Amino acid sequence: MCVLLASSAFVPAFAAENIRSRLLGYRSNAREIWAGISRVVWRILGYTVVMGVIIGVGLSIVAVVIALIFGVLFAIAAGGPATLLIGLLLAAVIITGTVFLVWLATKLTFVPSAMVFEGATIMVALSRSWQLTKGESGEPSVFFLS
Repeated sequence: MCVLLASSAFVPAFAAENIRSRLLGYRSNAREIWAGISRVVWRILGYTVVMGVIIGVGLSIVAVVIALIFGVLFAIAAGGPATLLIGLLLAAVIITGTVFLVWLATKLTFVPSAMVFEGATIMVALSRSWQLTKGESGEPSVFFLS
């Protein structure tokens, strides 16, 4: 999970640095691109830690809700309409959580790129990514899901 989270921040940063160097007219190799990222590597790691904590807290909340729902479900295992209602509630929680996570990931898609292109701090990059996706939910979501 940690490797996946770290790679989800470093791969876009690597790509952004490659694009930045090409826009400036340079043809950089991997060593030069990593050297370019080195100026923001601690910010990217900080962003990764912050996102890891947020994701961990979110998953913990979802796990507690699901455990509570299943506890109630097993408590009324005799059946009836309450079982159906709890199943529907569980489905609603899972769907709502998934939609929220896709929306949040879409809003934060450009954080590593803002750090590389603009040399932004974590908070400035978060704000910039939020600005770039303001009012645009369709195209960045498709980009994120692909």
